[in-house]
Amino acid sequence: MARLDHVGFNLPWFEDGVHPEILKLRKLLAPASAYYLFPTGENWDFILPASKAEITSNSIDLSKDRHPKFEIVSFDMTSTPLVQIDCAVQQPYEAIKQRFPEGIPEDNLKDTWVAIQNPYGIDIFFVIGELKDKDWSGFLRGIG
Repeated sequence: MARLDHVGFNLPWFEDGVHPEILKLRKLLAPASAYYLFPTGENWDFILPASKAEITSNSIDLSKDRHPKFEIVSFDMTSTPLVQIDCAVQQPYEAIKQRFPEGIPEDNLKDTWVAIQNPYGIDIFFVIGELKDKDWSGFLRGIG
């Protein structure tokens, strides 16, 4: 079993902080979607799947599994745009790292980033991690 957790688009970091286009997107998308900033301070903006009724009532039950999510990031470790397709699989992190020795392991998040060769001038990665018992959308509870 596997699950698509989220698809993300990462714009390069600017010295002044968050990419100006992300600031524009926050203003444009937040009122019309289930838009959340990650609660630990990283510039990880997420749009959660939600019904129109939930969005218009501004009442999103964050204890429910919400995936796949869409992520918009100002990423401080890239100089080109980056697309990430984040999947969770039923394998332990150590096995994932061994299966993709060319990948970039992220021990803190227990993910392995695997670069996908492409002719587009952007970085594309499959991010493969352990399938968790619970979707992490509930982590955003109380944050909005």
